[in-house]
Amino acid sequence: MTPTHEILAALDLTGVDHVNMRWSGVDATIVYTPDRAEFERRQIEGHPSVTRLDWLSLLMNLPHGHPVPFSSFRPAEHRDLDRMPLGTVDITPAGFVRRLTHPLHVELAIVHGHQWKPGLGRASRFAPYCRRALVLAGKPKPAVLQQAAIVADFYSIGLIVNEARGPRVVVRPDDFTKYWHTPAGWKFLEEVYQRALGCARLVNGTAP
Repeated sequence: MTPTHEILAALDLTGVDHVNMRWSGVDATIVYTPDRAEFERRQIEGHPSVTRLDWLSLLMNLPHGHPVPFSSFRPAEHRDLDRMPLGTVDITPAGFVRRLTHPLHVELAIVHGHQWKPGLGRASRFAPYCRRALVLAGKPKPAVLQQAAIVADFYSIGLIVNEARGPRVVVRPDDFTKYWHTPAGWKFLEEVYQRALGCARLVNGTAP
């Protein structure tokens, strides 16, 4: 498998943060930019993270940093907000105040594959969240590579192949535009955050 740092260099992404993780049944390298202020705030609060979709849906309806009166919530919602991890919401005289916000921005998901059709299919699972790229193993025949490049370009997925001098970018991943925010999208960011936090703890010699 091509070393990650060589792939990132070919994509002009040297020096960025990345983690390896499994999402929606697909193993991928996730390239991200952390929100340093939110990372530091969460560190002080004990690294809170929320991955329950119903809780994230509730949090999305709270403006960040502004109180929402208790009377605005149904009893079940009130109980859920009370149960969330420390540092997620504050309980103030004026109501609930959401403190949790997106911990990072995902730049790219990199998927590896031996065949371009299933590889592009796996990369497409990240379509709602970020740019995608497929790294093809081996040396595909020119006709096969041409067909793969056409399809990859159509679906805005980057395509990278290995050469003697290192990885070559055949199709660059297009820019990503997020048209709406969803609980699933926020959950993805929280999962990446948890993985990044676990890797950092391993590097520092402690268990995640």
